Amino acid sequence: MKFTSALVGRSYLWLLFVACLLGDGRESYAQFQISSPVPTSVGITIAAAVISDVTGDGIVDLCSIDAGGQIVIATGFGDGVHGEIQSFDYGAGIDGLVRAIAAGDLDADGDEDLVFTWSHPLGVGGFLSIVPFELGIPGSRIDFALDQQVNRTPFDIEVGDLNQDGRLDLIAGTNILDQAFQPAYVSVLMGDAAAIPGVMSFETPVHYFRSSMVRDVHLEDLDADGDHDVIMTCRGGNSLSVFENVGAGILTFASETLFPLSPEPYAVKTTDLDGDGVMDILLGTWQTKSLIPLLGLGNLQYSRQNEIELGQLGWGVMHRFELEDMNGDGHLDAGAPFSSGGISIHYGDGEGDFEPGPFFVTYQSAKSLWFHDLDNSGTREMVLEHTDLKLFTTFFGAFELRGHVYFDSQRIPAGLESDLVLKGIANLGIRGIDTAIDIDRALLIPLDLVPSQAVMLATGGLGPDFWSVDLGVNPQDPVTLSSILQGNGQGGLGAGLINEVAILGVQTASLSNPIQTTIAPAPLSIGGPTLSLTGGISTSVNAGTGWLDIEVPKRFVRGDVNQNGDVNVGDAVILLRRLFGLDSPGQCLAAEDADGDGATDIGDAVRILTYLFSSGIPPVEPFPGCGVAADPLLIECEFHSYCP
Repeated sequence: MKFTSALVGRSYLWLLFVACLLGDGRESYAQFQISSPVPTSVGITIAAAVISDVTGDGIVDLCSIDAGGQIVIATGFGDGVHGEIQSFDYGAGIDGLVRAIAAGDLDADGDEDLVFTWSHPLGVGGFLSIVPFELGIPGSRIDFALDQQVNRTPFDIEVGDLNQDGRLDLIAGTNILDQAFQPAYVSVLMGDAAAIPGVMSFETPVHYFRSSMVRDVHLEDLDADGDHDVIMTCRGGNSLSVFENVGAGILTFASETLFPLSPEPYAVKTTDLDGDGVMDILLGTWQTKSLIPLLGLGNLQYSRQNEIELGQLGWGVMHRFELEDMNGDGHLDAGAPFSSGGISIHYGDGEGDFEPGPFFVTYQSAKSLWFHDLDNSGTREMVLEHTDLKLFTTFFGAFELRGHVYFDSQRIPAGLESDLVLKGIANLGIRGIDTAIDIDRALLIPLDLVPSQAVMLATGGLGPDFWSVDLGVNPQDPVTLSSILQGNGQGGLGAGLINEVAILGVQTASLSNPIQTTIAPAPLSIGGPTLSLTGGISTSVNAGTGWLDIEVPKRFVRGDVNQNGDVNVGDAVILLRRLFGLDSPGQCLAAEDADGDGATDIGDAVRILTYLFSSGIPPVEPFPGCGVAADPLLIECEFHSYCP
């Protein structure tokens, strides 16, 4: 597994944001504001996403995955803002496409886990891959094959306890793509109730056939008997199928609705639309950009109602809609995202029909939509996922100034200088900041606090109009910063973007053992750190604590792969054997990284050989004696026997 920190992009986003109301002029009572969303960039083209507290801190995170299996998690700060982006590459061996992701405590250990779907384009199988989390830390990928005979491709995944044994089950919508008409199935992997907590164990998959080209599976207790039934929508078959859970998680076909005009059924939600106490189904269509209510008649039979158009020509494709009471009348309303970036709101009337509400435009390629109370305010925010723009956007409740300043958690070396980046975000442009910074001076000696490159660019290269820093002297002193980026209000950092504000240079104490400390913005007076925002407004904002792992760098000789104190042809031979899997990995990858680029590859062996035999460039420092690398955490060195 590879772990990297993903930097948050910013330069192109403001060009794309429209944030304008285009509706019919009627007042909107929606519980979120349709202007000034706060975006969270994740740096990958999003194939699928889910909102879940995988970090285990009681605050939901934004979890996304690309088609190749790279998972990116944007950590929730508790105030509705997300950041501290972490990337985990789980794509080894995946040469197909990831299509869906879901979350749940799949090993019954109290931590939320992630499961995603993929398949080889031409091979048999199809896979559900689980990433288990333990105390917020993801483990190795665990693959469960769906089929040993055919190319069974999973298009959607749900998590639920079908047989009510206390262990979560996996329910996927799968297609056999290499057979005529591409038959569709509900595929069920029952969780093993006998497995001990912390162990992933599932029974052999069971497949329930119906129709062609499944797009969505949905779990709901449709017949009020206490267990989950399953709904499957199929674009190819233009059908909606209902499977009854007859007990012990066994499904049987119950009813089917066919759509001869080919609306291409896509997403589905369930609720009691008409207030008669029977669960109804609301279907969203791909082709006709509409909602189709199916009112429950009892015994899992349904009456199709008139199609309700939500979209128009030029809006692009309608994706997964969501239900929420957005006008406060006690009835669920529908919000539908379109690939153009349009969001269509329709208000439910409590009798099974929906009336047009506002339409607004945000970032393009909006695909998935959720409602979550991200800041524990009692109001659910609207969250959108924008596939191609590699970001989420959050529309908050009643409009108020919101912001967050923080340092990312990171590793830094002991005994050397490091740069720590102060970041800030607000839903108006940032024109200045006033904050203290709490640090442990026994471990971190502040050297300077300077404007970031983003601030220099925002001020036309001239720098802030006012930048006052006090690094402090006494052990208890914080570092303080008061700044005005541009007094005329024209320059500043973009609204809704995670911006680098300042760079704090520190000298880390020399240590014999690793240690962990914290760094956090703090108020200069009552309240939180203060941001000056567009319009001359100043407001206190929340601050996040960054965890700093101070690690003791190891001494080594660059190029000394066999750790005998000398660099010769034997080092190149051992390195090549390790690269081709003939020898086990070494304990000091930094010594093998002869060119100092942060990776070990054939180029490092070539560097050693050309130095020895062709008067080539020698390995980078530390060489020829023991020492510490200029960037000692770029690549690991656990142990080098020659160097003390």
